[in-house]
Amino acid sequence: KTSKMLAITKWRIEQRLLVLHMQRRFKRKESQRKKTNTIRAQEYFDVAYPPVYGPRWPSIRLALLSKQKYVAVINNFANHELTVENFQDLGAVDIRHKYSIIADRMKASKKQKAQQVSEECEESFSEDQRDTEDSELIRPSLVKTMMS
Repeated sequence: KTSKMLAITKWRIEQRLLVLHMQRRFKRKESQRKKTNTIRAQEYFDVAYPPVYGPRWPSIRLALLSKQKYVAVINNFANHELTVENFQDLGAVDIRHKYSIIADRMKASKKQKAQQVSEECEESFSEDQRDTEDSELIRPSLVKTMMS
């Protein structure tokens, strides 16, 4: 009875090893996994486009991988006001309006920065003038000879 039990146990162990061996045999390694066309396209884009677009490529790549956004361009010959109203009822947003707001903010900040820089330059120039007025000339004889 014990030999029969040992044989059954040995058979079960062999069966488990066989199953484990088969499962491992059909597993693919990461390097052997099949590449999809999407992955191939991403790899190609990552190689080909950074030299073309330079530092803008990461933003472009992110836009390509992001969720699609739809745009409607209104024809010049269409009823402009009615078409815009219909699109706004559907939930569309006027990008031109948002862009103009952002552009105005950018212009205002540039003007503010330019004004700060000019004020700093004026202050440093006035300090330089005060310093030259307060300082004594090292060799006044040279100044006299140059003026005459």
